[in-house]
Formats: sequence, C-alpha cells, structure tokens
Amino acid sequence: MDHGHAPLFGLELPGAIHRRGHSDRQVFVSRLSADECRLSGENLDLHAGDRVDLSFSTIGPFTADVHSTEQGTACVRLVPPLHPAIVQHFAAFVHLAE
Repeated sequence: MDHGHAPLFGLELPGAIHRRGHSDRQVFVSRLSADECRLSGENLDLHAGDRVDLSFSTIGPFTADVHSTEQGTACVRLVPPLHPAIVQHFAAFVHLAE
C-alpha cells in the first residue's frame, strides 16, 4: 500500500495550529496523507480559504490551506505535500496497533 497518498485512518496525533493574529489552538490530526489531513478540536474557528501553520507529534510547522469545515473539524491541504518518509514513519504506528 502506498502510505504516501493513502490516508492513515487508524491514527490520531496531537497537534497545534497557528494563524497570524489568532491564538494557537490545540488540535487532533487524523486521516493523514502526504497531501492532506483532518483537524479536530474545540473552537477551531477555521473557514475554507484560511491558511494555517500546523505542527503535530514533534514535527512542523507545515503550511496548510483549509479547504472545508464541518462541526468542529477542518480538512486541510498541506502545501507543499509531506515527504512520503514522514507519512511512512506514522504508518508504522498504525501497523503496530493492528
């Protein structure tokens, strides 16, 4: 399976987002792929078109553009995409849990 582009559904990572002019927010990162992921958390206050700096686990920040939001979640595109080795690193944790 290509873990660079296939989302990792069994994984949820603690993270944080930062937007200029706003306080940092703690989030959970899920459905991680090289291109995108889902953010969830309280009071995200994100809207389609917002740009955020995203950190998760112990890495980042990565630039991400919000492309959709729904009830406490946001789907973001990573700009540029993550290197496949980063996604493969986290994929190893999914396999250990299976």
